[in-house]
Amino acid sequence: MNKVIFFLITILFLGCSGTKNIFKFKKDDIVFSLKKGACNNRCSVYNVDIYKNRYVVYEGLVNAERYGIFSKQLSQDEYNSLKTDYEKSRFMTFADSYSIDVEDYPLITMAYSNGKKNKIIQGKMNRPDTLVMLQRKLEKIANNPEGWKLEKEYEKQITNIATETKKTIINNIIDSELIIEPNSNTFLAQWFKKYSEYDVQLIKKMAPNANLWLITYSKQKISPDDLLSLLKRDDELKSVEFNKVVSTRDH
Repeated sequence: MNKVIFFLITILFLGCSGTKNIFKFKKDDIVFSLKKGACNNRCSVYNVDIYKNRYVVYEGLVNAERYGIFSKQLSQDEYNSLKTDYEKSRFMTFADSYSIDVEDYPLITMAYSNGKKNKIIQGKMNRPDTLVMLQRKLEKIANNPEGWKLEKEYEKQITNIATETKKTIINNIIDSELIIEPNSNTFLAQWFKKYSEYDVQLIKKMAPNANLWLITYSKQKISPDDLLSLLKRDDELKSVEFNKVVSTRDH
């Protein structure tokens, strides 16, 4: 009888110890990361972070397989295989950015930490095949419907950028988008890394001959006014303002 009770207690303890509060996970413990940004079509916008405890945290934002924050744990073999692929790819040796000023394509941000060094790579087109292969592996994990636990639910957003911004127009202000003008010596790819925690991402360059860039961000992670205030204090920017609706005057 005592053995049965001990066995049941052990099972209960193991079950409870397997439950993690993912909101207490530390950013420094992220090993692999993929962020897919918005585009002018129905691109999926989501974030995937894989921690050193093998937990995957998925955040689906727009046109996603799942909406909200979800978690699951990879097996040791799955985690080891992914780490081997990243090491064999020599991820740390790639450039920091690839063609981020191309319109109509989502910005892809990939990050890897090997315990000694952190590397963030951003790009749209013309990225090395090896990087695209690693991206596909993370996408496969993100899109696999099995094993996810819902941690926080978001409102469903099926839209493209044009549709989404119409929902956030107040007094002709589109508060989900900002126009920034970097200083001439600002390296834009490095600048985006400063605000990665708010999922600040490039939408497009406003005009071929102007140093004006349209960006978006996660309103779940920072309010419009707080981000505007933060960017106005950034010494690497000449100017920043919310995007506005431009209407054609009738004659």
